[in-house]
Amino acid sequence: MQDVFHRFIEQIAYGVDATDLRNALAEIASSLDLPSFAYLFPSPGKGRKVRLISTYPQSWTSHYLHSRYEKIDPVIHQARGGQEPFNWDAHGADLELSTQQRQLMDEATQFGIHCGFTIPIHDSTGVFAALTFASDERQPLAVLPPD
Repeated sequence: MQDVFHRFIEQIAYGVDATDLRNALAEIASSLDLPSFAYLFPSPGKGRKVRLISTYPQSWTSHYLHSRYEKIDPVIHQARGGQEPFNWDAHGADLELSTQQRQLMDEATQFGIHCGFTIPIHDSTGVFAALTFASDERQPLAVLPPD
C-alpha cells in the first residue's frame, strides 16, 4: 500500500495539468479497488464556478453540474462542514435528507454511485474542495473505520 501512495505523490508532484491529476487519482482509485472518484473544486477567479475532475459517467457529471447539485449534495454539505474524511452511502442512513437530496442520491445510484468515502480539503483562505472515492457496491465501503 505504501508503494501506491508513493507513486501517487510522485504523479502529483510532477503533474502539470488536470489530465495528469485525473490520471493520478484514477490510478490510486484503481489501486484501492474503487471504480471511480470525483474531485470537486471551485475554479479560480470571480464567480468561482465549480469544476469537477472525475471518472464518474459523463452523463452523470454533466447532469450534476447543469443541475447545480453541489448546492444540495449532502456529501458536499458534510464535507464543507468538517475536515475529517467520512464514509457515506446513497441511502443517507445517518443523515436527514430533504426531498431534493433524496432525489439526487436516488439519481446517483442509477449511474452506479452507491457509496463512498470523501476527504474534505480546506485551505487557510476558505477555499474548499472535496475528493470522493465511490463504489457501485450497495454495501458501505470499509476504507475508513466506522464513526
